[in-house]
Amino acid sequence: MKLFKQHDAWLNKAAEQVKAPQLSQINDKIAALQASLKDAERQATALEQN
Repeated sequence: MKLFKQHDAWLNKAAEQVKAPQLSQINDKIAALQASLKDAERQATALEQN
């Protein structure tokens, strides 16, 4: 699951560095990507356990 943690760290770093008028829009997209990664991580964990 190291890959997912790296993605989360990268997304968080990108969010901190972005200074733009559409920041909330970008943050919404980042939040959606993080949710998608967490869902994929849950699915991968379930597959590993089977």
